[in-house]
Amino acid sequence: MSTSISLKSRATFLPSVARQSTARLYRPCVQRQFSLYTNPVFRPDNAVPTTDAKGFQKRERGEEGRYAREKEVAELKELRDELAKQKAKIEQLEKSVNSKK
Repeated sequence: MSTSISLKSRATFLPSVARQSTARLYRPCVQRQFSLYTNPVFRPDNAVPTTDAKGFQKRERGEEGRYAREKEVAELKELRDELAKQKAKIEQLEKSVNSKK
């Protein structure tokens, strides 16, 4: 009696173990397949702009920020050029003062 019960319990136990082990075998492949699409860079529809209002506002804010940064960079370049000119004038005046002494 005990051998028949143990055989039945083993018979019911083995398919569940087999199912679990096969699920483990195939799970990494499935995870890899879907992990490619979790990164927005690899999504095929990434180039299509979003139509919701929040997405539009975010893009608009991003463009405004980029424009502001470009404007700041241009102003910094102008200020550096002006500073270089002022330094050149100062050096020239110092040379002329030193040459007169």
